[in-house]
Amino acid sequence: MRNGVILIPALNPPASLTDYVQGLIRQGFEAVIIIDDGSGPEYQAIFEKIGKWKECRILKHAVNMGKGRALKNGFNHYLNTCGNYKGVITVDSDGQHLIENVIEMDKALKGSGGGVKADSWESGFWKGRYTVQEPFWK
Repeated sequence: MRNGVILIPALNPPASLTDYVQGLIRQGFEAVIIIDDGSGPEYQAIFEKIGKWKECRILKHAVNMGKGRALKNGFNHYLNTCGNYKGVITVDSDGQHLIENVIEMDKALKGSGGGVKADSWESGFWKGRYTVQEPFWK
């Protein structure tokens, strides 16, 4: 079991999202929350396919509410349903965050006691870890 829950906000995601999520699952991530942030009907097959996998939960916005709201709703879902994990790792639906880097973030959660991890991504390149804080909900 991994230490973190994966949170993916998605608006009109590419078809490659299914391969990306499968890659995360193959690497041992057992909890993946995807927020459909009001995507059009032509994208629903992607969400339906992913939603059939036991490791995944799809949260749906009827209309686009923005990435910030999608993340907040995902964090809320995590806090209400994912008590066995140390934290959340957010990634984009286009696969720009390499699975190897997601695994590194997950490893950092293991020894942290939970909380916030801030890492730098720039144009898809890993720039390094900045800070670890105590859980904000204590």
